[in-house]
Amino acid sequence: MAPVETLSCQQQPKSQALKRALRPIRTFVRHALPFAIAAFAATYTQTVPNQFKATQPLVSVAVRDSTQKSAKNACKAEVSEAFRQVPVLMFHGFENTPKKKCNITPDEFRLILQELYQNGFFVISAKEFAEGDFSRVPEGKKPVLLTFDDARPTQFKYSDASGSKISKDCALGILLDFFSSHPDFGFGGLFFVTFGTGNFGDEAQVGQKLKHLLELGFEIGNHTVSHPLFGKIGYERAAKELAAFDSLAASYLGQQALQVRFFAYPGGSFARNPEVASLINSKFDCVFDAKGGIAPSAYSPDYDPKRIPRVEGTLSNVRLIIASMR
Repeated sequence: MAPVETLSCQQQPKSQALKRALRPIRTFVRHALPFAIAAFAATYTQTVPNQFKATQPLVSVAVRDSTQKSAKNACKAEVSEAFRQVPVLMFHGFENTPKKKCNITPDEFRLILQELYQNGFFVISAKEFAEGDFSRVPEGKKPVLLTFDDARPTQFKYSDASGSKISKDCALGILLDFFSSHPDFGFGGLFFVTFGTGNFGDEAQVGQKLKHLLELGFEIGNHTVSHPLFGKIGYERAAKELAAFDSLAASYLGQQALQVRFFAYPGGSFARNPEVASLINSKFDCVFDAKGGIAPSAYSPDYDPKRIPRVEGTLSNVRLIIASMR
């Protein structure tokens, strides 16, 4: 069966009538169907479901095998089955009345964190995920990675003009409160920053906010400057986009900009041009998708660091993940 082409929440089809007609089918195929099939398969086979396997890798088998070998050598003991797959949740906007399907309410985010905690998940960093380092994860717990796209205003807001207090209603404030009250839940969060169209809603404070994130222990990823679809652009445009991001990151962070080792394709639109794909893959340790199901970890034969699937962070999707990983 040919892969289903999905759209990011920023894209709009030409025909509104067609959009309304296809929305239920597209939503079911993209989000619910993989989990439903996986849960059914897991019940009868007790194996990792095929639906959660990563898509065809963009890097050579030799590179992938080398990565797997390094990860396996890092842990001589038998790896727990719980560590062979890691849900990578993808969040966008946080609004009391969501205007886009990829946005959720602050209360829904709180419920997501609560249900992950109650069902034995433990938050890890992107660096730990990339290196297959689950040494912080307590026995009996399952790792989960939280990612935030676009540097939207509702992800990081200050409650005062001086920027000394983080709003308790933005995603970062909610996350910090939950980590503080649940110290056995782990810690981490990868913010994929978009500069030109994101900036956390305030270009004047974006540098301060980026430094604040790093000081708190969070990570920053590259989500470009203008959010172009890389499946539709050539090498020159892609190279300029990456250079512009690097320049802005360096102006805000100095040497800390070198810590930006992760990339998320805008809209999950992977490069079709081999030169563009090579440029991305050689520059970043891990490259993230915007769809695809639960991610194989570095201990899985299906792990591909250059195509890491993610799941839209909604309460319904999280409950499907919980059910499939019991």
